[in-house]
Amino acid sequence: MSVENKYIGEQIRKYRAFNHYSQGKLAKEVGLTKQIISRIEKGERRITYNELSKIAEFLEEPIETFTVIDLKFKLIKRKNRSIDIPKFAIDYLDDYETFLRQGQNSDIAMIITEEITHEMNNIYHRVYKTFWKI
Repeated sequence: MSVENKYIGEQIRKYRAFNHYSQGKLAKEVGLTKQIISRIEKGERRITYNELSKIAEFLEEPIETFTVIDLKFKLIKRKNRSIDIPKFAIDYLDDYETFLRQGQNSDIAMIITEEITHEMNNIYHRVYKTFWKI
């Protein structure tokens, strides 16, 4: 079982479950058996490009969703922060901090701050509901 096969399988399982499809439903729609879908999701069977293309199309996701490990979503530890946060969030916050330091329009800064606060609260609640089933 290769790391790539396991990653692709986990992504397929995640997006299949997110869309509330059973392995049987996915298998039927893409012309495979439930057992093959199960083996693919476990990383026990290598998936062909044609099979992955059909699965991506059925799940309405770009094929890259299942094949590319996106580095911007890897969690990184930052000095002076007590939690790990995604790299894209750190980059965004750094840009915002630069924006504020340049003394840009305070009304725009306030609107952006409120929007960031709102989005961060949404993310916080989604993450904790997912992991702790609140």
